[in-house]
Amino acid sequence: MIHNPKKANPYGLRRFVKNLRFILIEKRGYDFAWGCPLEVDDPRYPVVGVDKRFEMHRELTFADEGGETHKVIVSCLAATWKAAGMILMPVPDDLIGAAFCSDKYRNHLLKKNKFMNQFLAPITPIT
Repeated sequence: MIHNPKKANPYGLRRFVKNLRFILIEKRGYDFAWGCPLEVDDPRYPVVGVDKRFEMHRELTFADEGGETHKVIVSCLAATWKAAGMILMPVPDDLIGAAFCSDKYRNHLLKKNKFMNQFLAPITPIT
């Protein structure tokens, strides 16, 4: 459980996500790491300020490998993790979650599962 007891800090979160990805993917050598954002408030972790984490940010519709369409609600919390540098994609625990994947595993997913193109856009270098 990742919880920040202080006021929200978008730049700090982005830095944390970047460091977390580096540690898990680059340093430890994992190919895939994911988490599912909370969907309900947990009284053990109070929020400082206005709590909009569980409000609907948008709906996401995607087709799986069998062509079946799924519609999921992306909460503001999930959108925050995406904005901080994670990928919203299908994960083993749920229909959608926030994840990191190595370049090798990204290529593997794109070759094996064509439907992953919806989530893993080609990486374009920043110039």
